[in-house]
Amino acid sequence: DMKNTFNISTCACAVVAGAGYNVAKHGNFASTSTSGASDVMARHGVQFTFDPDRLNRSMEQTHLVYLHAQVYARAMKFVGPVRKVLPFMTFFNLLGPLVNPSQPKCNVMGTATLEQMRLYNNVFQKMGVDYAIVNSTDGYDEISLTGTFKINTNKYEKVFDPSDFGLPQTKEYDLFGGRTCLLYASMFGVLGTAWIKLLLPIFLRLFNLIPWRWRSTVTLVCATFMLVNCVMTLQALDNWGARRAGHVPQPGIEEFYAKNFDDAYMANRFQSMTIDPNKSVRA
Repeated sequence: DMKNTFNISTCACAVVAGAGYNVAKHGNFASTSTSGASDVMARHGVQFTFDPDRLNRSMEQTHLVYLHAQVYARAMKFVGPVRKVLPFMTFFNLLGPLVNPSQPKCNVMGTATLEQMRLYNNVFQKMGVDYAIVNSTDGYDEISLTGTFKINTNKYEKVFDPSDFGLPQTKEYDLFGGRTCLLYASMFGVLGTAWIKLLLPIFLRLFNLIPWRWRSTVTLVCATFMLVNCVMTLQALDNWGARRAGHVPQPGIEEFYAKNFDDAYMANRFQSMTIDPNKSVRA
């Protein structure tokens, strides 16, 4: 949509997967914007692969699999540089969402114009799949909350306003992602902020349903769990990096992590991360 927002759809995929739904995201490097989904994924250490075993493991463990377009359609890497210099969209922008290698039976996608929405609507109807197509009437190919937006599915077609969901209308500059890939890669920090701002009022209303005498206990338990989880994760990563640098675990806490969070477990759990032994705390 040429809006240079942060990668909204990629963020949405992470949130939906975190809720336990399986998501197969098909994307590419940027062509008509500063950063595409593949730019963000690459910056966060995701290794693009064609290996079905790794992809299936990713889906099983995280409910999210990323399918880089140039891995499946290798000719696209030669078309990419040409698309990048063109000041307008090409039919590749329309074709991409339709050629997801996983062939999902349920699709969600955004369009920048109502004409594109009608085109995709006709195609999905002929494909016989469940779908939802979204368009913000001010030109965003997302539900931007900058104004009214339209949702078209195989069951209904309706125009909504942010106020219909109890949400305030946002400004365009609130969604601007910057002009460098580095700023786009920081979008998950922005997502965390937006997540809290949007869901905190709902959480507080639910929290108020808990009897007052129980709230302190609930708060303490939740805070303790999160703190212990963060500390143990950081220590497990630190000990893993130290072991890879040649450090021999000492009796006690290091031996505990070596036994319960061994190299095979850590490599599998954090397979998208690259640990540099030379930068380990103990190296």
